[in-house]
Amino acid sequence: MKTYVLDIEVEQDEDGTWTAEVPYFPGCAVEGYTREQAIEALREGAQAMLEHGAPIPAEVEKRAVMTPAEVVTVTV
Repeated sequence: MKTYVLDIEVEQDEDGTWTAEVPYFPGCAVEGYTREQAIEALREGAQAMLEHGAPIPAEVEKRAVMTPAEVVTVTV
């Protein structure tokens, strides 16, 4: 298994909602009522894109971390 480290952009809109996107994956952008909700939805969206064969940019592949299946990763 690999864990990919993706740079994201998160910002709050004028209406108070949050948008988040992965610049590496065009079209991978989401909204949420909270910052945390937007980031979680973005993680799920990026994971789905990778699982369905989205190409992995070289700069993302270089930062991939090999992890055994028994490990849980948490980003704080």
